Amino acid sequence: MDALVKISEATGVSMDWLCTGSGAREHLTSLTLSRDEPIMVDEGRVAIVPRIGTRADAGPGALVQIEDDDVSYFGFRSAWLRAQGVEPKAVRLLDIHGDSMLPTFKDGDTALVDTGINRVVDSRIYAIVFAGLLIVKRVILKRDGSLILRSDNRDVYEDEMVPSGEVSDLHVAGRVFWAGGSI
Repeated sequence: MDALVKISEATGVSMDWLCTGSGAREHLTSLTLSRDEPIMVDEGRVAIVPRIGTRADAGPGALVQIEDDDVSYFGFRSAWLRAQGVEPKAVRLLDIHGDSMLPTFKDGDTALVDTGINRVVDSRIYAIVFAGLLIVKRVILKRDGSLILRSDNRDVYEDEMVPSGEVSDLHVAGRVFWAGGSI
């Protein structure tokens, strides 16, 4: 019950709504939660991870736009996040939009992103901001310093080459390490 109280206080969601799904969702004196980092509850055993208010495009790209009203939260066991090799406070949720990463991600999936990465590893999937667009792509490192942004749905989408001179224009927001969605 203590964990529910902490979740309620941290997210501004009423205990009644958390326990039963009915009643007023918000506290009258709801707290604003910064999505700068997840909240740790249950003595650090659970991380309440914020979902950022934009969708990453698994297609041509989505404009990067974050609106505070669109933030929601999911709880994940801290031990599980650490077993994935990520620090719980560096994790964010991101909605996937489009079909370019099929079969790995479906349109509407929610992905966990490790924003605490300090290097890009060849052939892993990343959330990337490029020219004001947020995209999710597999990154292929080339010996000449250039990159290939690859869609997993290669029958429909071609590789995008990023010349070495333009790599500095990319911002790697984080590594996508898990995704889930409706079946």
